[in-house]
Amino acid sequence: MASTADASTEKTPAQLLAEQHAAHHATVEEVPDEEDVAHPPPSHSAEGEATPNTATNGIMSTKAAGKQKEKPSVLDTHDEEAFPSLGPAPKAATATQAPGWGSKGSLKTSASPALSGTSTPGRPASRDPAAGAVNLPSANRDYIDVRKEDINKAAPIQKVLADAKKKYRVNTGMQEISAGQAHRFFAEGPQRAQVRQALLDISKAVSLEKDIKIQIPASVSSSIIGRAGANIKKWEAQHGVRINIKRDPRGPSNDPTDPRIDVVEVKGDSASVNDVEYKIAAIVKENQPKVALPLRDFAPEFYPFLAGRHAADMQKLQQDNDLNINIPQYHTWQAQPPPRPVASGRPQFVPHGDSHIMLSGEQEQVMQAKAQLEALKQQLEQELMLEELTCEQVLHPYIVGPRGMDPLEFLEQTGCAIILPPGHEETDDIHIVGPADRIEDGRNLAEQLMAQKYNRPVDLTKQFANAPQGPERHSRALAQYLQRKALERDFMSQHNSEIVFPQHVNAAPSWSVISSDQQKAVSAKNDLMKIAQAFPTSRIQLVDMDPFYHPHIGDMYSQQLQDEHGVFMVVPDNEDGPVVLVYEGPAQEGPFSLPRQRPTSPEQQEFERALQAAQQYLLGAIPSQQISASEIPVPRKHHDRVRRHVRNEQERASAPFPVQIDFGEPRAQRPRGQQQAPENISLRGPSESDIEALRKSIEQFLIEVEQDEKERDYTTECPFPQKFVKNLVGKNGANVKALREKHDVEIDTREDGKVKIQGPQKKAEACKAEIIRLGKQYEDEVSYTIKVDPKFHGELIGKSGENLNKLQNKVNKEVRIDFPRVSRTGDVADNVSEAGGPQARQAPDEIRIRGPRAKADKVRDELLSLTQYLQDNSYSATVSVHKDQIRSLIGRGGAELERLRGETGAQIDVPNKPEGERVTVTIKGPKASVDKAKQEIASKSKAFDAVVTQTITVDRKHHRDLIGSKGSNIQKIVQQAGGPERSAEAVQFPKQGEDSSTLTVRGTRDVVDKIVASINSFVEDKDSQVTETIDVPVDQHRLLIGTAGNIRRSIEEKFSVALDIPRRESGKTGVKVAGRPDGVAQAKEHILSLTKQPEGTTIMVPRSVHHTVANDGRFFRDLSRQGIKVDHKGQQPPRKPAANGSAARKANNAAAPLITDDPSQEQLFAFDIVSLNDDAEGETGEIPWVLIGNRDVTEDNIAKVQRQIEEAIEAAQEPRHIGYLRLADPSLHRHVIGSRGATINSIRKKTNCDIQVPGGNKSQNDGEEITIIGVEDMVQLAKDLILEEVERAGN
Repeated sequence: MASTADASTEKTPAQLLAEQHAAHHATVEEVPDEEDVAHPPPSHSAEGEATPNTATNGIMSTKAAGKQKEKPSVLDTHDEEAFPSLGPAPKAATATQAPGWGSKGSLKTSASPALSGTSTPGRPASRDPAAGAVNLPSANRDYIDVRKEDINKAAPIQKVLADAKKKYRVNTGMQEISAGQAHRFFAEGPQRAQVRQALLDISKAVSLEKDIKIQIPASVSSSIIGRAGANIKKWEAQHGVRINIKRDPRGPSNDPTDPRIDVVEVKGDSASVNDVEYKIAAIVKENQPKVALPLRDFAPEFYPFLAGRHAADMQKLQQDNDLNINIPQYHTWQAQPPPRPVASGRPQFVPHGDSHIMLSGEQEQVMQAKAQLEALKQQLEQELMLEELTCEQVLHPYIVGPRGMDPLEFLEQTGCAIILPPGHEETDDIHIVGPADRIEDGRNLAEQLMAQKYNRPVDLTKQFANAPQGPERHSRALAQYLQRKALERDFMSQHNSEIVFPQHVNAAPSWSVISSDQQKAVSAKNDLMKIAQAFPTSRIQLVDMDPFYHPHIGDMYSQQLQDEHGVFMVVPDNEDGPVVLVYEGPAQEGPFSLPRQRPTSPEQQEFERALQAAQQYLLGAIPSQQISASEIPVPRKHHDRVRRHVRNEQERASAPFPVQIDFGEPRAQRPRGQQQAPENISLRGPSESDIEALRKSIEQFLIEVEQDEKERDYTTECPFPQKFVKNLVGKNGANVKALREKHDVEIDTREDGKVKIQGPQKKAEACKAEIIRLGKQYEDEVSYTIKVDPKFHGELIGKSGENLNKLQNKVNKEVRIDFPRVSRTGDVADNVSEAGGPQARQAPDEIRIRGPRAKADKVRDELLSLTQYLQDNSYSATVSVHKDQIRSLIGRGGAELERLRGETGAQIDVPNKPEGERVTVTIKGPKASVDKAKQEIASKSKAFDAVVTQTITVDRKHHRDLIGSKGSNIQKIVQQAGGPERSAEAVQFPKQGEDSSTLTVRGTRDVVDKIVASINSFVEDKDSQVTETIDVPVDQHRLLIGTAGNIRRSIEEKFSVALDIPRRESGKTGVKVAGRPDGVAQAKEHILSLTKQPEGTTIMVPRSVHHTVANDGRFFRDLSRQGIKVDHKGQQPPRKPAANGSAARKANNAAAPLITDDPSQEQLFAFDIVSLNDDAEGETGEIPWVLIGNRDVTEDNIAKVQRQIEEAIEAAQEPRHIGYLRLADPSLHRHVIGSRGATINSIRKKTNCDIQVPGGNKSQNDGEEITIIGVEDMVQLAKDLILEEVERAGN
């Protein structure tokens, strides 16, 4: 008789069993053994009642049972005869998944159809008694369910029940279930064996014979058979059936592509056959193979289309077959690029790479899903085309990916997939894959995405051309440093731009600045170039060393290099490349700010000295650049143990450079087809002795491990307080796992009040001792809850948990400190969370402390002490200020706010982005400091609130005069009104280019009124003013200006006028006076009085001898000292002849007198004579000399000067020459001058020549010549007399 399973919405016992196991997550660390759980006795069920959907055939723990409704059990599931073992504990399964191996919802059999409404024949959907059942002491109750179609209609059912009752002395009965589609036969009696035998006789008598064949995976057959056929024998004895298994001759296979099938044949009465079928189905469900099949024949270019366009198909395929389909993301090729486009025909997409589609699930469902995916692959092969585009490689990440569009969104919009090259490939090619009619859409969107970003390359090759190790390495080193300084983050916030540094050592050394705004990209590039120029080659040092040292030197030497040398160290993350040293300078408060100025030469020399010292220190700190290596064979099964052993050994040794141990490449990371590497581990280190010592330690450890394996059966136990088991286990079993690894033992905590330990005797006893110690420690443990205002929690925890970590380190991290979750953020939560399971809800103001009494007391006292300190110094107050006052409160660069903080000692917080008209300023600190700061801010707020704003209209033509030179006029008006120091704070003029005549005046009412009145008065004066011009000779303009303009300002202030005095070089004589008529008149009268010239004596001097008579201006200076001024009535003096030094000689083309450089020639002087009459030949006419004396000069004085001038004119008209005498030793000039000028005056008197002698002791130049002016013969005589004095001084 054949039967097949029909799909049904009603859950089968196997499904319910799977659900219970899936929901039951008991762990060995927290749940006692089920064998030790005392189950209640069976109970009776009320006649005619059954609840098919509440079955519970599985073994349930006390924890899980506590979640169920309290219902008496109807079957002792620990009775091996009544319910044989189904093999190992079931794994969690999907609740809706039907039992059996094959298509979903069915078990492959050749038996009769199952009962309508169930999906599996055999056991009913319910084994719970009906509600209201009565429990009979010492009574056993059980039942069997038989489908209506399986009942032998010829059987006398009532007689069968009566016979069984009589024969076995049990109560029997029958009821309809499942809406009359089945009958339930039950028996109840004092002895379980009699109840079971009675039901077996009833089943044989009332049900038809049945023969089914069940297909099962060959790998599950051994679990069905049991050890030495135990399961088969038991079922045949219990149910009176015959079971035969036909094995696949090929045996089991782990290859999902080659399933092996065995067939189980069961014969007997229908009820018993169904019962056995149910048990087989349960075992198959538990043990059937789960396979993971990689699809290696799929080209990765198909992945986006399967995950995107066919996403619904994939979802349905998973749901229908209870599968997991993992399709790798593919928008960047790895092993090889997509195929090249072809001129005609379709591209040949070929499978490549190690990333494959993975199907996971039951074997047959996996194979069916593979077939459906193969069909989709063929469809894609006929449909997809390919096009190649070119795009700057640096822009690739902005097309699709984390920084660009989502690849599936690109596919959704265009129907195409875009494939980028990996970052390490130097190529600009990208590929568009899609249907022929959508390729253009893909190309257009890709080009649109490319155009959204602006790339500004930064090539530093020229800038670092003199780098000792090449510009490329220097550029990469600087990039590494700037990345450590989070420059990318700063540029994103400052410029809204990204910096792309070289991603690997083989990449191009150039950098790129990427932005959506072209201007910001340019600005960011300029800023980056400034930073680069601040880090020349002298500021960066590259230190090559074996990568062995890289993991150690960062923690060991970074801080010391920073403190002692001002050098920041960058250690490569990938252990490839040199160590980078960058000079930053001495430590300073706050974070280091990247410089943007090119350093000077002395600064660069300082960089080099510091870097050289840092390099010498670093290289001197490491033992040797030579790294030794060795290998040792270690079986793979012991790798984890050896790894822990080495870690423990090195922790105890605390060597600065411990030997590195490499266990080779894991299986999953080896290329496909590569043979497994030998079971060797490699040791590397700078010391051969350390390597040898570790080798011997590992070898000895392996001997111990092998010995331990022989002693694994040793078991010991120790008492342990049950209430502390969770502490022993830890969160997610972390503590007990650490104990297992530390002692290499197995630990069982399931039994109340007892811990079992299994492993090598020595290690098990050591673990036992530690567990006993922990138990005593937990016994000494106390718990405190302290109340602390939540506003202090953040400061108690500290930044990133800093304060909390310090506190826990003081007590060796043996005390647990729990802050409320509402006050935790990110890193802090990790510092305060540990194991312990569910806890009572923690109030927001509670801090919980738990640990050993003494240390918990210490933590509590410190927290309370710190809280008290915070309370004493956390007095707070607020002041409301107008939002426009924020700027003045902060001051330029925050100076005003810092001043206020420093003077008051309070913390003052001003909102960065004020909202609304009023802003709240928060003040914190000690009470006195807060009160002082509050008083000052409140005073400023009150004053600011009293500020009024008034606008006035002033014709734009007056704005410039109203402002005055450099703002002097408006500043004076504001200050006189009592306004601020900066006039711009009180009076605001229209902005440049703005067509407005409105001025805004701000301040207190009295200040505003005064300023407005002053401005109105100023404007009124300007509107009523007149302008007059006074003719003042140019040489007298200085009389109106004075020193630094003091006379001019005095006139303007005294008469309230404005003077416009022409520039001297203009030659204009008109001085304009503007102001009120009365003021202009008074100023004019005053100016005329200043410039009025007294009458003087006029002498007409020929222009040709003007400069000779004036003696190069010395005559005028002498007269000025006598109180006599010479005026020329506005005439320009004649051109001054070249009468001094080399200029005179050059004018006359005369050769300069030279002193030989030959030391053998002792020439003591050089002399040259030039005629002065040649200089005056071009001048004709006369120039007036008006002699004007002050009040102290008499007429006799004027007459005397007049005679001197006339005599000088007469003498100057005679032929005159000038001689230039240069002595080899200028220090001899003092002998020519003589004591108080006696010698030179004597020579002047004898020769009637004007002789000028410069001072001695100066370097030789044109100014060192002695000049002699007079008649030619007398000039020669004067020269001779001077040389005689020089010769006399030499002797």
